[in-house]
Amino acid sequence: MNWKQLTTHSACLAVAAGVGLNALPAQAERILYVDAAAPGSLPDFFWTDLTTNEYDFISTGSPPPVHVDNAGSSNDYYDIDVMNGFVGIGDESIYDFETEVAGAGMGTPFSINVYLQVTSFIVEGGKVLVVKTDEPGTGQFQGWVYSLNGDKGNRADFFMQPGNNADRMYHRIDDDSGFPGGFVGQDIMVTLTHDGSGSNGGTKQYVNGVEVTIHPYEQDALGGPITNNNQVKIGNNQSFNADVGEDANLYFVEIYDTELTAGEISARWNSGNPTRATVSPDRPSILISTFGRTDDTGLTFTSATGTTYELQSTIGTNPPNWISTGLSQGGTGDSMVLVDPTGFDTGKTYRVITR
Repeated sequence: MNWKQLTTHSACLAVAAGVGLNALPAQAERILYVDAAAPGSLPDFFWTDLTTNEYDFISTGSPPPVHVDNAGSSNDYYDIDVMNGFVGIGDESIYDFETEVAGAGMGTPFSINVYLQVTSFIVEGGKVLVVKTDEPGTGQFQGWVYSLNGDKGNRADFFMQPGNNADRMYHRIDDDSGFPGGFVGQDIMVTLTHDGSGSNGGTKQYVNGVEVTIHPYEQDALGGPITNNNQVKIGNNQSFNADVGEDANLYFVEIYDTELTAGEISARWNSGNPTRATVSPDRPSILISTFGRTDDTGLTFTSATGTTYELQSTIGTNPPNWISTGLSQGGTGDSMVLVDPTGFDTGKTYRVITR
């Protein structure tokens, strides 16, 4: 199956086995956790959030990221490049981290861990790790960005902008002590923590559990709010241009709604053996999202005998309000087509649930 088929509502539906999540570290404040070792039942197309927020991601790009399933699921990863990545599906407002700059009491602390191996250093190319910005088509965006950097192979950046790149907060590190030759070919966990102040003083970056001192190049003049209505993206981000994703093997991404301590970050790194999820969630549904106009009249997938499938849709996704299209059908083990009786609508997001 190719990516074009997916975006035109044709997908091979894989039914998850009746198994639950393995025990994850007791970190109640984690609000996003996607792990290539437990990606969900359609790993080539969707990356499933393992938290109760169920903020899943759909792969983007042509070709899309490749899920690599190694022996022992804890070694799995996504092979991503500068032209592809993932886009969130769900309540994006969870990750709108406002700062005290926008008003007293509005600051929200948060932290991000990204575990990956950079596979090549691309000058002025590979950058974006995790972002939430609007999409003006230039660098004058509103939102936050966490990235590596195409200027230097051991550099990482975090910045917040209110709609321009003058009134922004920019925090940069060069890990000359830990990785003087750059990150390429090394398994690393890069970590960002922010206290909600909107300042460099409230921001820290770590590599493999070790805090790295801020680089002399920085800006500390955030001048307004940074919230926006766009989804979180992992890898490629069209806010800049078409080729600013990261060329890497991506293991996991997690976001917390608190400022992690140095001890918590060190424990998560676990001397180079961070705990991984190993069992994909047994979700009752798989999201099929509409991107652009389509003339398709049915959603095609391979059904399983003894399983009943129902087609649902929602207009809003923040949060979604799923409503049955009125179509429900028993599986036969063969190809099945579910059709929205009113016709597929590009303004809706569809899902198939199993009964």
